[in-house]
Amino acid sequence: MRELDWGIGRPVPRSEDARLIGGLGRYTDDVDLGPAAWLYLVRSPHAAARIVGIDAEAARNAPGVLAVLTGADVVAAMGWMVRTSGDVASRQKKRGVDEPYQHRAGVQPPAGEVHVDTDPPRQLKAARRMYEKARPGGPGFKRFIISSFWRTYSPPPQDCPLALCDGRSVRADEGTPNVLWVVDKIPEGDAMFAPMDDENQMAAAIFRHNPDHRWWYFSNMVRDEALLFKFHDSEQTGAWRVPHTAFWDTSLPNAQPRESIECRSIAFFE
Repeated sequence: MRELDWGIGRPVPRSEDARLIGGLGRYTDDVDLGPAAWLYLVRSPHAAARIVGIDAEAARNAPGVLAVLTGADVVAAMGWMVRTSGDVASRQKKRGVDEPYQHRAGVQPPAGEVHVDTDPPRQLKAARRMYEKARPGGPGFKRFIISSFWRTYSPPPQDCPLALCDGRSVRADEGTPNVLWVVDKIPEGDAMFAPMDDENQMAAAIFRHNPDHRWWYFSNMVRDEALLFKFHDSEQTGAWRVPHTAFWDTSLPNAQPRESIECRSIAFFE
């Protein structure tokens, strides 16, 4: 087996310099996603200060202001996962005989189906469990957002990039529940078809082809770039979830195996 000359802890040669120096770079400002707005961040002028309140009324009433977002009150991490289009088996952690499999903090191949890692009818119940764990005795929440922070750390172009579906092109009634059951042994005989408590299990939503969907992907991402997108927004106005998938991109020469890491979190607005 050939040892890879790239990966965690190794220097990564910069293959994008010629493109950038020659004025052929493509930046976030070059991407037209349709109707868009400008974002301005306001930070506290005091170091190490504790913000006890924000009066945003004047900003909301200013001409041209579409929204004022003051941030979530509680954010809880939900785990991470590394994905590679290369050799998965040699990268996975070896488990002990009695150690159960955990679907997080490991190495998996890129996802091959169009999906969102949440199933809408289950999310409020799951969010309440996570809120109580992150903020015991808290005042409760009026909104929550589950999101994924995704970045690749292998050199561009990547052979199996992540593609994102514009949430505005997805209907609310789309998506088929796909329940996740983690087992150490596949059931046999009648046990394969025995009743299962699917309602209390994790589930994703799988999406079928729809010509109305609009897709975006970025094959030349560098390790300093990242994607942040929603799995579920309880407010469900505008783009409240983003179906996504990986695919083999044969359009670019000298494509490199894709290695990426994703971290999921849930934000609560009290």
